[in-house]
Order: sequence, then C-alpha cells, then structure tokens
Amino acid sequence: MANDLVRVMEPGKDITGQATAAITGKRFLKISGARNHKFNVLGTTPADNNYKVAHASVAGARVVGVSKYDQPNIGGKVGVARGGIMGVTCAAAITAGTEVMSDATGQAVAFTGAAGTFAAGLAMDDAQTGTDVEILFYA
Repeated sequence: MANDLVRVMEPGKDITGQATAAITGKRFLKISGARNHKFNVLGTTPADNNYKVAHASVAGARVVGVSKYDQPNIGGKVGVARGGIMGVTCAAAITAGTEVMSDATGQAVAFTGAAGTFAAGLAMDDAQTGTDVEILFYA
C-alpha cells in the first residue's frame, strides 16, 4: 500500500471501513453512510458489514478515526486507526500541546473552539504544513 500510516502506539481499537470516496492515508475520516447490515445481522458479502467512511469534509466535524493507507477505490476497504498516538498530515503548522481538529480535507489544523466544532486530539510534537503531526487521538 502507498502512503502507509506508521503507528506510534496501538491500543487495539482499529476498525475496517468501506470507502465511499477515494481516501488518502493519514487523514481524518468521518462516517459517510449507514452499513448495509446492522451489527447483529450477518451480511451476504464481507463489504456489507463494514462501516462506510470518507475524509472529514467539514472543518471541525466529528471524526471516527484516521485512514491507515490510501484507498483510491470506492467500495474498497480501508483500515481506520482509532485511539493512541498516530501521524496525521497537517494543513498548517501546529505546535506541540495544541488541540487539533480536521479541516475540510481531513487534514489536521489547530482547534478553533468555534461553536459546533470538535477537537479530534492533542498534538504531541511540532509539525510544519504538509508534514505529519503526532496526535494523541481522542477515542
């Protein structure tokens, strides 16, 4: 896989998602639709039971996790990292100790605290625009 996410720690909370749009690795993801089958009903195909995900597309939106690698195919599976400390591509410079949120492309930016926005985690180190920032993900 291209553009793989490298975990710093892994607490065992990861899930598998089904892409509803092309996904770039190391970006915040949102739930983008309902599963074909609910948790207590076995689907007829493996894809029927996966959570549907896409890049977070609204700044400050709630996120479910971070894409573990690129998934260019709609309907393809993608690993979704949840919890722990992980690298997320940032859209602007971030300082260690700053809370972060997603921008409209799924990249990390400093949390604004504006009404209706949600912090996704805490920057554990400094990072420059376009690089990966280590984030303690709020699970």
